[in-house]
Amino acid sequence: MVATTLAHNPRAGHWHAICAIMASESPGVEPTESDLYQALFLDCMGALLRAAYTMSMKESSTMSNPDALLNNYESSMFDESDLPAVKGDLIHKVRWTLGCPMDIPWLGASHDGYPFCATLPSYTKVRIHELRKDTIRSLQDDAALWLSAMSFGLLEAITRTRIPESLFLVQGAREGGSTLLSGQRILQFIAWWWTFVQQHYDDEDMQAERGREIAGLLRRALHALEEEYDDSTGMLRRAGLSSEERDNILFALLCLIVPLCLLVTTNSRWSPRLVPEVNYLNRFLSKREHFSLMIHMMQSCQKRLQKAGWCPSSTLSITSRQFLIMVISNLVQLPPVILPTPTSHARCTEQACEFYNVWDPDAYVPRHADRSCRCEYVRPPLDEVLDLLSKNVIPVVIFDGKSLQVLPSGATPYVAISHVWAQGMGSSTDDGLPGCVVRRIASLARTLHPERGAFWMDSLCVPKAKKQRQHAILHMSETYRDAASVLVIDDCIRTQCSANKPWRENLLRIATSAWVRRVWTLQEGLLARELCFEFLEGPVDVEKVWNLTTPMEDKVIPPVLSPWSLEELFTPVALVPVLGFRSTRRQRSVPETAVSHLVTLLHLRTTTKAEDELIAIGSLLPARVKTERLLAERDGPDVVERRMRAFLLQLSDVPRGVPFGQAPRMALPNFGWAPRALVDENAKDWWEGDGFGTCLHDGFVAEYFMLPFHVPSVPPSAVIPGVTESPDEGSWGVRVLHSASSTVHLVIDPSNSGRPFFDWPTVDALLFLTGDLSQAPVYDIPWSCLAVSITSESGFDDGDEGDDVPVESGTQRDHPLTVAVVAHWRFYRLDMNKEAQTLSKSLPSLPVDDPQKAWVKLR
Repeated sequence: MVATTLAHNPRAGHWHAICAIMASESPGVEPTESDLYQALFLDCMGALLRAAYTMSMKESSTMSNPDALLNNYESSMFDESDLPAVKGDLIHKVRWTLGCPMDIPWLGASHDGYPFCATLPSYTKVRIHELRKDTIRSLQDDAALWLSAMSFGLLEAITRTRIPESLFLVQGAREGGSTLLSGQRILQFIAWWWTFVQQHYDDEDMQAERGREIAGLLRRALHALEEEYDDSTGMLRRAGLSSEERDNILFALLCLIVPLCLLVTTNSRWSPRLVPEVNYLNRFLSKREHFSLMIHMMQSCQKRLQKAGWCPSSTLSITSRQFLIMVISNLVQLPPVILPTPTSHARCTEQACEFYNVWDPDAYVPRHADRSCRCEYVRPPLDEVLDLLSKNVIPVVIFDGKSLQVLPSGATPYVAISHVWAQGMGSSTDDGLPGCVVRRIASLARTLHPERGAFWMDSLCVPKAKKQRQHAILHMSETYRDAASVLVIDDCIRTQCSANKPWRENLLRIATSAWVRRVWTLQEGLLARELCFEFLEGPVDVEKVWNLTTPMEDKVIPPVLSPWSLEELFTPVALVPVLGFRSTRRQRSVPETAVSHLVTLLHLRTTTKAEDELIAIGSLLPARVKTERLLAERDGPDVVERRMRAFLLQLSDVPRGVPFGQAPRMALPNFGWAPRALVDENAKDWWEGDGFGTCLHDGFVAEYFMLPFHVPSVPPSAVIPGVTESPDEGSWGVRVLHSASSTVHLVIDPSNSGRPFFDWPTVDALLFLTGDLSQAPVYDIPWSCLAVSITSESGFDDGDEGDDVPVESGTQRDHPLTVAVVAHWRFYRLDMNKEAQTLSKSLPSLPVDDPQKAWVKLR
């Protein structure tokens, strides 16, 4: 094959491109003759792969006749004057509803000068066919043509409009910058086509025909994007682009294609009733199709944001949400707020923002309003604050320009200040704050309530003395609930948000601010009568400005949306759950907040002291949970777990799903099933719809479905590299054969412990929330299951069959079977393809019957 290729054209190998990649990835290493031979061989194999890849992009009817590729569609040349104004209402609406395309590096392919083509295969075929036969095409040329087809070719085919290169290609902003496909121009073009669609295709048959064509084009484009992530077939990677360069291009293309998908699926002219092909795009947008492509996109987005300086946890809370590609494409084009510190978010992870923790309280010093300021500190009279707190009265302060006067909260309307300590305004009554800071806060309070300008702030109204400090903490909910207004002061919000900016941009700034990342600020935002944020212009009541006073019910957004209803996805309900929950709470007038809702609201929030978590949300917990009881737990290394234990014991009725959570568990005796903290939990595990168990001092009693397992009797398990989406390469698994439903399942250990199943302590059974194994989704979302060992002396009958099975006494609530949680495993149902993969890996198999209900006591 090599000889034939070289005889036909001695320069056909392109091995120099492969060697260039090798040299770039291993500086100082010169390719040997063996390297060159292997590169040449891989080039020949790559040619075959390219041919197979190209074949999949072509229609069989056009392979032998290039002229047949030119469809007889009427097309017109697009005029730049047709583009809508950049700052017009239409562009604003399209950008924040469908998303904002990004600039894409242009690889240099020639687009102009060729006939119009109505499909992606014809676009590439015509250009290849019209090249001179003695021209040698490199891998870089192929990649450039692929990018041109995925941009110019796709938009021309969808709109049936000729698009000149000059419409989209611009020079980079920096001097000597490379050529780019302008995201702004593409956005204008999409906005133009949106209005064009509304004005044309009145005939129903024509609507359906065009809908099918467009949906097919978008489907093919999505397939092409997914194939590019495969290093063996991807054009960009094989052309020498680095992983980062490839990811940036593919992410930018996705930000172009998804708005087109949204436009099609939300247009009533192309409803699934008329155009069944639209259902495919709906499945893609809901992550039920091309799931791996969405995962790649999210990972690429996270890398891009972190490299720009964003906190990984604050952006993950947005990028992990469904349907929010329109939000993500706008977020990645906003510059982050880079704070004046060399560390910034370097210690942050996707699970928590560590930057706003006060790591050394003894070294903490409040900041002045201006770095050059050296003004004196201002303190309220300490004895007056202590006296009011001893009487269970909330103290507030008024600043007269020189000193602070203390008043009881009932004497005047006041503003409660909500802030983040790490931003420099933390202190105590004893130490006070710089005069410039007090003056600024007092001015903001007078803006909201000019009569006296009274305000409450923990830095001035909470003393150091432990007894009075606890009094202040116990009255914290009353403090914020009784305030005339709660004012949020956050460095990001007050410097980046403005009444002159689009409200959605302001919303993104609030959604990524420090204020929404802290545990203490949760109750401060939820309990406020009137919640204001300090913008550049001063305090703004965003709920009134954004018309959030009309409550919006919690609902699942359907995959098929009417025009403009996508705006609902870009609301505070979706991005700032505190604001959405406030409106829901107003409507329903619910006296208590379900713990599952609290877990949702706490997601990705952090606090400097882990033991403060439950104290900080004490007012939001069910009434039967007393904050005094939590505070009574003495300080110590295990105070976090002791407070959580006290919370669960007071709660008593705990959702059955709680033991199945994947967050860290307690080390306290009889509480190995319980979480250490709520911030790490998943709301689905706290869902009340799964029923409740009872938390007791000696364990958790609930009814589950039990499946005898006996791992030691199973042959040695095998490692499963790449069998499932989520587990690591080092996961271990056992195939489970459920004879009743003729289904095959896979039990895996996702703990990354690297331990095969036979190395675990004795596992007698698996516990499930539901007992019908046949209802497990086929290789989609795994079920969580508990691997447990039996610790009670009775409740099992060791019969002749060899497998212990629970007897009647173990199923009674008054005499539950006592078990210890050994591990949290995952349970996948396999389709035929995945079953074949597990068979090829010689995974051990275990036949099982239906799980049986049993009352158990978890420890």
